[in-house]
Amino acid sequence: MSMIRYNPWDIFDAVERAFVPQGVQNSAEKPANWVPVVDIREEEDKFVISADIPGVKPDDIDIQTENKVLTLKGERNIENKEEKEGYIRRERISGSFERSFRLPDVADLENIEAKYENGELHITVPKRKEAAARKIEVKH
Repeated sequence: MSMIRYNPWDIFDAVERAFVPQGVQNSAEKPANWVPVVDIREEEDKFVISADIPGVKPDDIDIQTENKVLTLKGERNIENKEEKEGYIRRERISGSFERSFRLPDVADLENIEAKYENGELHITVPKRKEAAARKIEVKH
């Protein structure tokens, strides 16, 4: 009989790998101008993805899933320009953005919810109930 080496920390590596960004998906027609920063947290029954996207209207945000990949895209248009002595100064970035994340197998793709508040987008990805961990009793 051959021995199989088991590392209990592999599950954490798998979760971390599951949320590795797929990169900015630029298209030739409309390349991404900026990339919002994102935090991803795992809770007992869900994953929460929080993105900082101030100045983006909720109607300008598009969230889709396909083949276990969640894609967040949108556009921010900032018209605040300061003109002085013949030059224009713009410090805030505007334009389109896109981020994609591969979701883990335990993700319940049918019940994803999104909420936008104070410039932050919170995407809740619940875990499937049948994927929840359970304790197995050892009989003696």
